[in-house]
Amino acid sequence: MGKVYTSYFGNLAKLKEKGIVPISIALFPPKWYAGEELRDLAPDVTIFSAFKENIITEERFRRFYQHKIRKMGREKIRQLIDGAAQGRDIALICFEHPDRPCHRHILGKYMGIEEF
Repeated sequence: MGKVYTSYFGNLAKLKEKGIVPISIALFPPKWYAGEELRDLAPDVTIFSAFKENIITEERFRRFYQHKIRKMGREKIRQLIDGAAQGRDIALICFEHPDRPCHRHILGKYMGIEEF
């Protein structure tokens, strides 16, 4: 069984260097990204858009995303991640730099996944 991390698109070269397979959990990955995706773990488009347009606060976005993943449950999320990983070391990636708010931090905390 492989290791699971969270990371961001800006870290792709380092991930590749370490043999870690990136899997996007972004709602809208960059057009140039041709890698694997796990969109079930992306935030809801309406809530994401409202957050990016400053219609809702970071705290409200966090609560909405926490609700989504809690509703899915750890077991279902683990099954999704394990199915995508297929025994490989993977990183669930999104856009934001590690010091910026991002749903992957919420997911990582909920699932006990460390940032790469």
